[in-house]
Amino acid sequence: MPKINFKKEYNKPPIVIFKYDNSKNYYLRFYVDKKYGRNGCYEKSLGKRISTLREAETKSKQIWKEFYKNYSTDEFIYDIDFHKDIAKPYLDRIKKRYEQDGKPQYYRKTLNRYTNSIKPYFEDVDYRNKDSMNTAVEDLFFDLDNQSLSHATQLKYKDILNQMFKKALNNNDVPFNQIPDFPKLDRNFKTRRDSYEPKEQRRIIDAFLKLGKEKENSYYDEVADYLEMLRSAGFRPGTELLKVKRNQLKYIPRPSNPKFPILQIKLIEHKKNSKGDLSKVHTQSINDYFTYNIYEPRVKTRYPKCNDFDYLFFPKLKNRQSIYDKIRKDFVRISRGLGLYLATDTPRPLYTFRHTFINQRERKNVPANVVSLHSNTDVEMIRKYYKSQSEYQTALDHEKIFPESSDFIQKLEKSTTKNQNKKSDK
Repeated sequence: MPKINFKKEYNKPPIVIFKYDNSKNYYLRFYVDKKYGRNGCYEKSLGKRISTLREAETKSKQIWKEFYKNYSTDEFIYDIDFHKDIAKPYLDRIKKRYEQDGKPQYYRKTLNRYTNSIKPYFEDVDYRNKDSMNTAVEDLFFDLDNQSLSHATQLKYKDILNQMFKKALNNNDVPFNQIPDFPKLDRNFKTRRDSYEPKEQRRIIDAFLKLGKEKENSYYDEVADYLEMLRSAGFRPGTELLKVKRNQLKYIPRPSNPKFPILQIKLIEHKKNSKGDLSKVHTQSINDYFTYNIYEPRVKTRYPKCNDFDYLFFPKLKNRQSIYDKIRKDFVRISRGLGLYLATDTPRPLYTFRHTFINQRERKNVPANVVSLHSNTDVEMIRKYYKSQSEYQTALDHEKIFPESSDFIQKLEKSTTKNQNKKSDK
């Protein structure tokens, strides 16, 4: 096969324009699916009339658009298997290499890193979609950073993923040149996110509800309720809440007022039980506003025919990861549209809803050890990563650092009032 001497990649649409050594023509290539053609890619010469790159770009975009008007990849979605297509070939190769070198322990370390941390984020992601892959990468490294893993350790995870994709690309098992954008890790690497303020959360949730009315689509209403629950108790975004079944929620008596019980939830700790042991659970209570304004009138009654073993949200859909991927994309789109996604030039993905909850508890002077037990994280993690960097928190910290300021401000206020009164008298 002739070599490629020119290549330019595009993200929107996901196409590649290139030239072969033995041809003056521009060529177009884009990935379709595993059952399409020899390597899953559509490839076409743009012809002799196309002489400039700009003309090649225009024609390629037209071809891509026309192609997908009459072609659907939906029927092939179940053939996409990250573990089988990308992870397993790499793991098999390094297992053989390490065994030959007499270092099987190195393979076990890599396998553990993949099984316990990487696989949960990637196993159900459609790796044909670069945006989905990039989001999974971002969430993975955000989680690794929250575990206080060192820069050197995080680089090892990055290297595992990078090598997996390079091998898959060489074997034509993944789309043409579809490697995710990995974060730059340096000695001072920290993935610290600003929280969403409650008013900002309200605007995002209201935007989903508005879309539900405009499009007459209950999906947006249900996502709005999912977001309400997400922020009601500091859940970890992802499939944790989407995998909750109805029998995991129950009411417990309220000591101060038995007429209004507290809604309790038991979360199965899938991530910590890599061997499939579901015996460990984390129990926490849920905000009363959500219980009586959202859960009882809407969530609980949305699917009247469901039983206790059905999922609480979207019970008719089996693939939990694909639901979360869609919610995550829509969240970014709506948050960005409202001008809320970026704070101090840093993205605020859905994961920062958890930050908001923990920071709110801090503002309410809830002891860190209580928040730690409730949110299933340790105190040091709260102090290091979840402390709010908002203007509000800065103002609170200012008053703690400068307690004498309150007397000064009171005097300043009195002085200002006197001056205003004198001016009004004149």
